[in-house]
Amino acid sequence: MAVRLDHPVLAVLRDRLARGDRADGWRVGLAIQGGGMRGVLSGAMLTALEDLGFGAVFDGVYGASSGALNGAYFLSGGSWRNLAAYYDDLTRPEFLSPWRLRSGAMDLDWALDEVLYRSKPLDFAAVLGSDTPLHVAVTRLDPPGTELRHGFADDRELVGALRASAWLPVVSRGTADCGGRAVDGAMLTVHPYRLAVRDGCTHVLSLSTRRPGPVTGPYAPAELAVTAVLRLLGPGLVGPRRRAVREYGGDVAMLAEQAGRPTGPPYLLDVAPPVGVPPFERSSARLIVAARHSYEAAFRLLSGRTGDGFVTVPRFTPVDRPIAYSRRTVPAADPPYDDGRPAIPCATGTSAANGPPATSARNAGSASNKTPGSGAASRSVGRPGSNGAPGIGAGSASTNTPESGAAPGNGSGPASSGGPEGGGPGSGGTTGSGAGPGSSGEPQGDGGRGSGAATGFGGPGRVATPGNGGPGSGTGTVGRRGAGDGAETGEGQPDGAAVEAS
Repeated sequence: MAVRLDHPVLAVLRDRLARGDRADGWRVGLAIQGGGMRGVLSGAMLTALEDLGFGAVFDGVYGASSGALNGAYFLSGGSWRNLAAYYDDLTRPEFLSPWRLRSGAMDLDWALDEVLYRSKPLDFAAVLGSDTPLHVAVTRLDPPGTELRHGFADDRELVGALRASAWLPVVSRGTADCGGRAVDGAMLTVHPYRLAVRDGCTHVLSLSTRRPGPVTGPYAPAELAVTAVLRLLGPGLVGPRRRAVREYGGDVAMLAEQAGRPTGPPYLLDVAPPVGVPPFERSSARLIVAARHSYEAAFRLLSGRTGDGFVTVPRFTPVDRPIAYSRRTVPAADPPYDDGRPAIPCATGTSAANGPPATSARNAGSASNKTPGSGAASRSVGRPGSNGAPGIGAGSASTNTPESGAAPGNGSGPASSGGPEGGGPGSGGTTGSGAGPGSSGEPQGDGGRGSGAATGFGGPGRVATPGNGGPGSGTGTVGRRGAGDGAETGEGQPDGAAVEAS
C-alpha cells in the first residue's frame, strides 16, 4: 500500500527537523530490525536518515541483534562507516564459518572486537553521551521474556549488551551472560516496533529488514531448528517463541496497512526493503546491491521524492582509519590494559577467554623487525597496515630459525593482499602456505625485502615470496641472494603469482 505523504509520523519528523527541537509533547521512537546480515538493509536506511538530517529527531532508538548495532552507529553519526562493516568485515570466515561446529559457526567476540574497536571504530563517547537513549533488546531465559537494556555506564556495558542481543542460539553455542543468561533479543519479540510501543512511544518509524509478503510459520523447517535449540536451553522458551512468530506474521500485514491508513496513537510507519538478503549472506556484491535499494527506499519516503526522477548511486569517500586497539589486543609496548574489571561484563563463561591472547601480545604491523629465532605466534592479530589477515599467524605454533625473519603474528592471511606496503593483485599469501625453515618472513607484497610466503614451497634454504606478477602469471624467477637468506631460486605455481627469492 502506498504511503501517505501526510502520514503523522512523517509530519512529526519534518516539524522537528524544521524547528530544531523535540518540544512537541510527542514521544517518537526509531525501531531498527536486525536479523544477522539482513542488518545491512536497515543500516542503509539509517544512512538515508542521516543524510537527510534526521539524526537528532528521535526520543529513543530501539533494536535487537544487528539492528541494535546499527542504532549505536547511527547515534554516533557514523552510519556510512558501519554499513561497510557488513561487506568488508562480516563476510570473512573469521566471523562466520560452517566448519566451526564445536565452538559455534558465528564468532561474535571476533566481530565485536574487530568492527567496534579496530576496522570501524565506534565513537563510544558519542553514543553514551547522546540525549537519545539506545535501547538494546535481549532475551532472558530465567524467566523467559524480552528485556530492554539502556543507560550504559561505559563501553564495556554497551558491548556486553550488544553481544547478548546478537547471540543467536543456532550458530552460537550456549548463552551469553548479561546479568543472567540471555540470547538474541529478537527471539521472543521479532519486530522491534513492539519495543518502542511498549516503552510509551506515540510515533514510531520502523526500519524492516524483510521484504513485504507472507511470513513463515512456527513449524517451518528453519523455525523447527530454532525451537529445537531453544528447548535445550530452556523448555519454557518454545511456547513463547512460537507465539512470537505467529504475532510477527500479523505485524507485517498491520505495518503495511498503517502506511496508507494510519490509526493511532501509536502511529506506525514502516520502511520495508525492496530487495532482501538471507540472514547469513556472505557475498559482498549482493549485500551492496541490496543496501543500495534500501537506501533509495528510505530516501524516497522521507524526502517525499517520488517517481523516476532520480536514482541512488554508490559513492566512494575517503575516511581516516585510526589505529584503534581492542580491549583484548593491546600492543605489549603500551601500558597494560587492566583496570581491575572484567574485560566484558556481559561475557559467557564458556566462550574463549576475554583477556589477552595466549600468544604474543605484540602484534606485527607492517614492516615489522626481524628477530632471529622468533616464533610465529598462532592466532595473533595484525595491526592495521599489516598484510596478514587479523587472527591468522605465520603458521600455527611454528618456530623460525635464526635465518628466518618472520615477525610474530605477521603471517599470510586468507587471500590477503598488500596493504600500504603491499603489492597489487596476485601478491599476498594464501591459506595453508608458509615459509619453512630458512625462509624470509614479513609479507610486503611486491617481492621486497622480507617478503612473506605465497603459495610457494618453503623448504629449508628456499624462499617463496610474492612476485610482481598478477593472477595467472608464470612460474618463479631467479631472484637475488640476500644476506642470511636461502637459495636463489624461488618456486611458483603454474597459475599463481610469479615469485622470486630475495
